[in-house]
Amino acid sequence: MEGETIFSGGDRTRVTVQCIIAGRASGTVWFDDVSVAEVVYEQEPKALPGDSKRGEQIFFNHPVAGCVRCHAVAGKGGVTRPALDGIASRKDEAYIVESLLSPNAKTAEGFKLAVSPMPPVGLILKGQELADVKAYLLTLKAGN
Repeated sequence: MEGETIFSGGDRTRVTVQCIIAGRASGTVWFDDVSVAEVVYEQEPKALPGDSKRGEQIFFNHPVAGCVRCHAVAGKGGVTRPALDGIASRKDEAYIVESLLSPNAKTAEGFKLAVSPMPPVGLILKGQELADVKAYLLTLKAGN
């Protein structure tokens, strides 16, 4: 690794920096002009009603979040992360929200990575988009 950056993480004992490459690739990659910024969350985020149809569109088509690049639903999408068919029957809403906002909080069954390559989706999506994706994921019940 060329170059070195020193920054203060305050009282944090661990910091994760994720540089994500979309698609399937192999070889060497260099990142230039990567920046680290503090993210401050609202103390009391507003509960937004989600629209599952918009959430489905975001899941399959959002150019940055790229959920479908890694996760599959109904046989469409990537295979590097857990398929999400039936997720709403296996996991409750709190688990799904935690997985979206803090993907490193719990490791998905069958995956043994120390750090999830999934970014915190709340950093990529706007509040309404996040509510929409959550609404979509909650429609993914077994047998649907």
